[in-house]
Amino acid sequence: MARSQNKATKTTPPKKITDPKRKQQRVTWWKDKMVQRSLAAILVITFIAYIPALSGEFNNWDDQLYVTDSKLIQDISPSGLTKIFSTQVAANYHPLTILSLAINYQISGLSPFSYHLFNVLLHLLNVFLVFYFAYLLTRRNLTIASIAALFFGIHPMHVESVAWVSERKDVLYTCFFLAAMITYLKYLTHFRAKAKGKRANPQKYYFYTLLFFLLSLLSKGMAVVLPVVLLGIDFLKKRRFQKRAILEKIPFFIIALLFGIIALYIQTDRGAVSDMSRFDLISRLGYASYGFLYYIAKFFLPIHLSSFHPYPNLTGQLSGIFWIAPLGVAALWGAAIYTLKSQRMTFFGLFFYAVTVALVLQFITVGSALVAERYTYVSYIGLLLALGYGYHYLMQKKGNAWSLWRNMATGLLGIAALVFTYQTFERCKVWKNSETLWTDVMKKYPKDPKAYNSRGAYYSNNDQPEKAQRDFEKALSLMPAHDMAHYNIGNVYAEQKQYDLALEAYAKALQLKPNDPKVYMNRGNVYRDIKNYEAAMADYDKAISIKATHEHHFNKGILYAQMGQPDKAMEEYNTVISLKPDFADVYTNRGNLYFQANQVDLAMADYNKSVSLNPEYDKAYGNRAAAYFKKQQYDLALQDFEKALSINDNYPDALMNRAATYMTLKQYDKAIEDLTAYLELKPENLNVHVYHWRGQAYFQLQQYDKALADLNQLIQLQPDQKMFYQTRADVLEAMGRMQEAAADRERL
Repeated sequence: MARSQNKATKTTPPKKITDPKRKQQRVTWWKDKMVQRSLAAILVITFIAYIPALSGEFNNWDDQLYVTDSKLIQDISPSGLTKIFSTQVAANYHPLTILSLAINYQISGLSPFSYHLFNVLLHLLNVFLVFYFAYLLTRRNLTIASIAALFFGIHPMHVESVAWVSERKDVLYTCFFLAAMITYLKYLTHFRAKAKGKRANPQKYYFYTLLFFLLSLLSKGMAVVLPVVLLGIDFLKKRRFQKRAILEKIPFFIIALLFGIIALYIQTDRGAVSDMSRFDLISRLGYASYGFLYYIAKFFLPIHLSSFHPYPNLTGQLSGIFWIAPLGVAALWGAAIYTLKSQRMTFFGLFFYAVTVALVLQFITVGSALVAERYTYVSYIGLLLALGYGYHYLMQKKGNAWSLWRNMATGLLGIAALVFTYQTFERCKVWKNSETLWTDVMKKYPKDPKAYNSRGAYYSNNDQPEKAQRDFEKALSLMPAHDMAHYNIGNVYAEQKQYDLALEAYAKALQLKPNDPKVYMNRGNVYRDIKNYEAAMADYDKAISIKATHEHHFNKGILYAQMGQPDKAMEEYNTVISLKPDFADVYTNRGNLYFQANQVDLAMADYNKSVSLNPEYDKAYGNRAAAYFKKQQYDLALQDFEKALSINDNYPDALMNRAATYMTLKQYDKAIEDLTAYLELKPENLNVHVYHWRGQAYFQLQQYDKALADLNQLIQLQPDQKMFYQTRADVLEAMGRMQEAAADRERL
């Protein structure tokens, strides 16, 4: 009897992730018409979504540290570059980011357009790199690459990284991060080709990967996770973890460790890393797990977006959602591991997401935000790869049973693309300025004191003290122990000359933060204004003892000058120059001391220095004009007065002094014009002599009625000044009113 035998079975190799609708012709990828059309459409859609970002202003959330108040970006000389590469900014070491902002400054100064344009262009470049990375990773699968690139470009969670100038570090480090992954894929390709005896140069691409990794780290420390991502790529590509695969990663891990130590040291030193005792282990695990799931939820449903997401109220028990979150994370990873063999790309996508988001899950508390949308800029690439692969996988399913699912998936992706593009367009408008930004935070978190304090600071800096005061008061009602809100409302009171309230507010700020030098400095300014010089000096000395900055010595110099001690004022100004030789204000103030001492040439030298350091410094031009006047160089004086007033048309001293110059030159019409403009400005410290000078000018032009009106006003203000009666007597005589003139002369 014949014995039945089992037929030999063949092992079916796993299918390559390729696009069956496209012929796999080995043409240069960028010459492929479908690639060109897909990329062009994706880039155009992304650019349209970010058009509102181009009209954004700078905001008061770190932009002052990175741009508007930064002297670091203003100098790209060799010494300036040395400072850029040796200085931390905002508790971060990212010199390439600062250098890129310095390039913007050279292009447009403090005009925000070029800064926003660079961010948008870098984002478009990153969209292109995401496409290319996904295209290479999936063996030229256009579907996966297109989905990943499109949704990377238009996802509303990415607006924060692009529309916020200070997040230049995000778009820049991502650019080099993606470039490193692309060159690593090319390294693997060349390595395998060389192993097969083909002509290849893997060392070149290994060097490029290492170089791009270093550039990414110099843009933002978050790039330290790249070596782990490269191991993930090895896993996806089924590369054996042999000795070479491990050894080649060692330089990456060494560099990552070095930058990680630098980042931790800086952030700890600057107070960005909170005390670990602030939250217990269970709370930190709950917050980290919540963040992990939160970002995944927002990937699919990006609603309730905000630039700031505060920690929950810490006075009660940890909310239930934070207890459940670790279980959700465990379940998600369990499902991913269970389907690992059949869904390798899905597992890699989740692995990529987890690795790149791990450092910002607040297991170690950094900053005051529980989650932040900018943290998804790189991490979402992993989820987008998984999404693209899932769609591609579904499209491979044959038969009518899958037709409905395929159509639904395509429809949902199309709807999502439209909705996300609209959301991103609208979300960019939120980043228009600090007012729109923090107002949006208030809508989402109406009990967050940071939002009110920050919007109040915007109002305060834009001459809206009433609105600023309301916001600071609201912040303090929500958090009475908010030291910055007490400080800020103290500044508002000081500007409004409500000195008692200002001093009270500063005292409360110092109770909460006893060693804050800026509070001592501003309280010293208030004491100086009310002429309590002893208290002012004590506050300036205290500020200097905490932190000896040029500003503290500068204010102390002003105090000495106001106290009539020019020698001590000079010492302080010289100290300021030693601390900050490019500080224009100090040269103007020191020049004033020289001018008062009749050392006009030394005064002129200081004014010249001030103008060279700050060509838009109105007071430097106004004071230099006064020096020219004293040297009887009237034409040069008039040129400087003109320049000062072109910079600041609300400059009463320049108007009055230019009028004096015109009087000397007997150009009485012009003198009258300037003196009238001076009076229209209603300066706080009105110089009553302006009526005397204008009266004299009218007298010279034989406009006696106007001259008499000015002199009457003058005598009403200062009835004890005899010389004013002399001038009025001259006018009255010219008008033929001899009896009245005689009465005035009797007063002499």
